[in-house]
Amino acid sequence: MNKIGIDFDINKMYDLSEKEIREYVRHLAYLGVRRLDFFYSMFLEPEHVGVKDIVIDEVKKNDIKVSIHSLPVDGMWLTYRNRVKMEEGLEAHKKALYELRVQLEKYGINYEVPIVFHSGYYDDIDKEELFKLNIEFYTELAKEAKNYDFLILAETLSYNHPHVKVIGNNWEDIERLCDEIPHENFGICWDMGHTHLNYTEHGSDMLPNEKIAKRIKHTHIHRVLNGTLYGHSLHRYAHNIEFEEGKDHGFLMDDNFQDEEIKWLVENNYNYAYSLELAYNLLLEHNVNYDKVFDSVKILNRRVNKFKNDKHVISIMNS
Repeated sequence: MNKIGIDFDINKMYDLSEKEIREYVRHLAYLGVRRLDFFYSMFLEPEHVGVKDIVIDEVKKNDIKVSIHSLPVDGMWLTYRNRVKMEEGLEAHKKALYELRVQLEKYGINYEVPIVFHSGYYDDIDKEELFKLNIEFYTELAKEAKNYDFLILAETLSYNHPHVKVIGNNWEDIERLCDEIPHENFGICWDMGHTHLNYTEHGSDMLPNEKIAKRIKHTHIHRVLNGTLYGHSLHRYAHNIEFEEGKDHGFLMDDNFQDEEIKWLVENNYNYAYSLELAYNLLLEHNVNYDKVFDSVKILNRRVNKFKNDKHVISIMNS
């Protein structure tokens, strides 16, 4: 069975009854979802307690695993202007790790959980100095994370997502992070949409090198089109209308998305989640049917199955 994942639409849950919430999670499981991505806030902020209890109960009943997307608990996205700020941020994130594990254990979640981070912006900061601070931050946090069975993952960003100047928006940055943070609890979340846009817009390599590949422990997958990333246009996504500006985090419309990337993962025996990261807020804004979410899961599952079947056939032919 494929390890299909998807970011969880917590806001929708507040429009549903308990029965409907349970049916929603069960339907995702029926479609093949085996991992749900939650923001820190799901477990660290009290307002989600009622909904969280229902969701996690159903998650456990359906053998779905949990992963986490970090939020700037210190008010920053690793954009530290000096060592003092970095050390303060590091302590805040260490505390968040402890509190997160306490919350997870309350729900009987005692397995390894990946946590995805965005690296720092250097709009008006020296990149090299910030890079060094980010490396130290990740290194120390990875050491702490080992105590709580977390994986710390840096996400691959893009040249236009939405800041041009952000660490991790190119393969060279990602390789440096891998080189300088050898800790086993540090890895990479490969956002294929971001790197695919770099490939189409800037001629960057589509695929990671071997060094990076070994550190990929999670993925983000979403529909993208060429052009700048400032803003989204879900109406045009939903109705499959061509438009000039490129967007990301769109819903999958058909089988024409990051095929080469997914095929490459399958052929290289990737064993972690193929996880969708979608822009839910735009469904309501553009009056798009929620079935687009479920269709995206089906399409992704179908493509992963195709490449696994192709690999199996080739293996038989070569045997």
